[in-house]
Amino acid sequence: MPTQTFFNLSEEKRNRLIDAAMEEFSEKSLNQASINTIIKKACVSRGSFYQYFENKEDLFFYIMKLVKTDSQRLFIEEIKKADGDLFLGVRHYFPKLLSSVMETPNADFFKQLFLHLDYRTSKEVTPEQLRESEEGNATRKAVFSHVDRNRLKANTDEELLCLLNFIVSMMMQEIVEGYAKERPRKKIHFYFCQKLNWLEHGARKEVKSEAGEK
Repeated sequence: MPTQTFFNLSEEKRNRLIDAAMEEFSEKSLNQASINTIIKKACVSRGSFYQYFENKEDLFFYIMKLVKTDSQRLFIEEIKKADGDLFLGVRHYFPKLLSSVMETPNADFFKQLFLHLDYRTSKEVTPEQLRESEEGNATRKAVFSHVDRNRLKANTDEELLCLLNFIVSMMMQEIVEGYAKERPRKKIHFYFCQKLNWLEHGARKEVKSEAGEK
């Protein structure tokens, strides 16, 4: 996170540095991004940069916090609207998630983020309710409290968390593949709903046995 020295800067200087970094991270991955390019565009010396941020990763994750939508609140809202039906709530939530990353002024930033996910960035993208932290535990309880478990075979908290992990993994996979294969948003949504249907109803097709067979 930024140092207090950064927050002591004028708003114009802070925005200039953030805008320069956003431009660089929207064109290149975190690993490829250059501090030299950022400070040159922002008219900031290298020494001053390290008074504000520990490194480019520190700056990158700070920007992530600035541009991330309140996805946890939105997720809970959709579960509540669906009367606790987890699968219906997820179906309503996913297109809104897509819009929040693909149809915003920060779309290019998110594209670079998802195309170059690694262990560090994946942890930041992971929804709060799936994280092992005090805040994550609180968010998880809030989500669980709105899910109607009578509709699910996942009875325990551990089983429900496993199911949520699986669903979130499918979401992330479809977004990454969508960017990589340049799929339109509607196509990404279609493929996700197809997999969600398999998860909800099963992928095995019931085949009637021939007459006389046991």
